[in-house]
Amino acid sequence: MTYDDGSMSPIFKTIPNKYPERDHFVTVKIAIKECDSNFSKIVVSYIPDKLMLEAHSLESIIAHEFTSAKGRLLEDLLKHISDSISPRYIEVEGTTKDAKTNIINWGRPNSKYYTIATKRLLNNEWFSREGYHTL
Repeated sequence: MTYDDGSMSPIFKTIPNKYPERDHFVTVKIAIKECDSNFSKIVVSYIPDKLMLEAHSLESIIAHEFTSAKGRLLEDLLKHISDSISPRYIEVEGTTKDAKTNIINWGRPNSKYYTIATKRLLNNEWFSREGYHTL
């Protein structure tokens, strides 16, 4: 997918994290009404570092760009968000129209956030089900 600026990544609007010294979760829930995607809801939760996503930018990009994309929607979304803001930890959850849940996560390598991502994977009730993995 190519974007207006000719890049392969969407342009997320970012804002400074007022409290970069603190770990805190930011969660954005987006209901998807009409699109080609199998997903009816996407939840993005992350621990920001220096930058945070502007929520309306995230909602707009998901609604207009990612939901019409074919293929690995959650993986692509996680990668593009990570490239934009370099969070300490991030997980993206998608609920399909038939109520199946897929979750992917990522934690900054060689840090406690990587350990959190791994524990989240191994201790999750969905671990034995297809659709939950760590990138």
